[in-house]
Amino acid sequence: MAQNSFFMSWGALYSRRCAFPFHRTVLHRLALLLAIAIAAAMLSAPANAQYSLNNQPPNTWYPYAGNPASILNKKLPADVMSHRYTSPQGVSGDRIAQWVLTAGYTQSASGFTQLSSPQSDSLPGGNDMAHPIYYATSSDPWYWIVPSGVSGGATCSYFPKLNVRFHAPKQAHFSGGVDQNIVIFDQAQHLMISLYRSSFSVPQRTDGFPSCTATSSGAACKLTSSLGATGCDVQRTDGADRDWGWMGYETYGNYTIGGENFAASAGVLRGVELMNGINHALLLTYACSNANNSQVFPSTGPAAICGKNPNWLANSSSAPPNGALLFVDYTDAQITNMHLPTWQTNILRAMAHYGGYLTVTSGNGPLNVGSLNTNESGQAWADAGHGALGNPVYGWMENTEHIRCVPPGVTPGSSACRFNLYSLQNIPANIPGPTCSSTQAGSNQCGISKHIHIADPCVAKGLAGQAGACF
Repeated sequence: MAQNSFFMSWGALYSRRCAFPFHRTVLHRLALLLAIAIAAAMLSAPANAQYSLNNQPPNTWYPYAGNPASILNKKLPADVMSHRYTSPQGVSGDRIAQWVLTAGYTQSASGFTQLSSPQSDSLPGGNDMAHPIYYATSSDPWYWIVPSGVSGGATCSYFPKLNVRFHAPKQAHFSGGVDQNIVIFDQAQHLMISLYRSSFSVPQRTDGFPSCTATSSGAACKLTSSLGATGCDVQRTDGADRDWGWMGYETYGNYTIGGENFAASAGVLRGVELMNGINHALLLTYACSNANNSQVFPSTGPAAICGKNPNWLANSSSAPPNGALLFVDYTDAQITNMHLPTWQTNILRAMAHYGGYLTVTSGNGPLNVGSLNTNESGQAWADAGHGALGNPVYGWMENTEHIRCVPPGVTPGSSACRFNLYSLQNIPANIPGPTCSSTQAGSNQCGISKHIHIADPCVAKGLAGQAGACF
């Protein structure tokens, strides 16, 4: 896919997804993880919680905390530096992480993400590719993701067998960019529903769910093929479902889009987390996967393969596998002493405590931390009548963090306001670490490339309580 600028969509390339130093059996490890998960779920997701835009889940909440095999909400082991990755081709994870930092763009662009205003009244939202989250209750209408064979055609073209009835606010909207997402949290049924579609025409589609007054599951309003959804995820949030291992997209063209290995809304960076602290791993966008080493646990697919498309980066022995777990080795004290803005501090702490998984591919872009496709959209606030900048994180960005709103560009449908963030910029280069000496730090040679690493997949397996764990 040709991309007009770094700030444009990843469009057709879109693909989805405790420090206990002991060596015991998988059964013992699962028992321990179960106890941790139950405690975490009790603290972060009370059963009687009724969330809404005015009563959002706190930053400590994680929808899949109740399942002991979930991994995004678990911290890296204290000895993670002892479990760094080396590829089957003999390339170190540190070298691969450095390639990810700079591939396609200069390092100054690395860590980019963007919060863009949604569509509201006459204001367009063409840069908004994030996930609007709608908190549905039993009083909301019933909708139906229909399977093939039902009049109107299957809702989800990549998953034509999916057959789910759920509550959702009437006429909820997708985000308005080239990549269009929507998330519904049906609290009455403990279901998290995520739908995706693409919209390449300019201006992009602005429609959402149809108007509906259905008060029973049997009378649910059909979401037919006209909705344009291709990929859909539906998982339970009551502990029945873990957050990894879902197949995601099927074969598309002559390459596989299968990198969406995480459950609906898992890892999405919400505004309340950006403001108050992030307690889960992040989802990272990167250029493409290594043609000879395309995926590692917990990935279920390679996503875009380097060199498979003439517009993508050529393959390299240093290109990463999809699913790789990146992390930084900074201590909390070092991050505090950087005196970075709050939003950047929170992202960096999350990368140090939980890391980030390579999931979405762009074909030729740099590393995105909390990418355009994995942030929370403000569309739900706009639908509720709060305007294009109704999401509180926008006001916080301007008034507290003093980040300037970028006005609309010349592209038709451009969002009214965009906040461009570069989470790996302005980090001091004089901080020593496990792979950068005090002498090097004294001459400012310890930039982010000396502090970013890739964990061996055995670490993620340990977090998941799977065989092959190394802690």
